[in-house]
Amino acid sequence: MNKLILLWLTISLFSGVANAAEAKAKKRPLPDKTQCDLISSREAMNLAQAKANGKIVSVKLVSKGSHSIYRVRMLVGEKRIKNLTIKACK
Repeated sequence: MNKLILLWLTISLFSGVANAAEAKAKKRPLPDKTQCDLISSREAMNLAQAKANGKIVSVKLVSKGSHSIYRVRMLVGEKRIKNLTIKACK
């Protein structure tokens, strides 16, 4: 009886390791950020200025999923902050 339990545990352990390795192999590789031509932060600021007239507070390059974007914060008017997203790939 003990040999059967030991055999069952061994088989279960190896099948679990094999399933984990198979699941890991099936995962899609993360996209490489160098696959697209990134625009500069200055270009992103110019595009944001064209969308909304205001003073740029900050520009940050963010990778979101498989797409890179710039998050641009603008001061519109005296107190209003507007958040814009600009595609970072040409």
